[in-house]
Amino acid sequence: MRTLFLLALTFCAQITFSQNAKIQGTITDASTGETLPGVTIKSGARGTASNIDGLYALELPAGNHELTFTFVGYTSKSVTIRLAAGENKTLDVALGDANNLLQQTTVTAGKYEKPLGEVTVSLEVIKPKIIESVNTTSVDEGDY
Repeated sequence: MRTLFLLALTFCAQITFSQNAKIQGTITDASTGETLPGVTIKSGARGTASNIDGLYALELPAGNHELTFTFVGYTSKSVTIRLAAGENKTLDVALGDANNLLQQTTVTAGKYEKPLGEVTVSLEVIKPKIIESVNTTSVDEGDY
């Protein structure tokens, strides 16, 4: 009886663990082919990140999944895959550069944030005759 129970328990555990599938692969830069470490891979509530060699592995339940690959400075990529129970699938992904320009940033000594047009700036006008009369190669060298 005890042997039968252990056999049934082992069989149930094997069925439970074989329901998951594994997806793995390498993430690279589309233009250079270099591997990208630290890319975030998400599928619903599950996720992982690529290691220093750009490799990743993620266990998911069998079924359809949408994987999203994101990395700072690169365009995000979504891939829909279908996984069967116990399947090991390899999916290599190449991410392209995102041509995003950063917004202008103003650093001030004030306590509150202000737009650049409202920031008080100290300004001094130097007349061309003063610059010409001093023998310097750079504006910051002379005493004006």
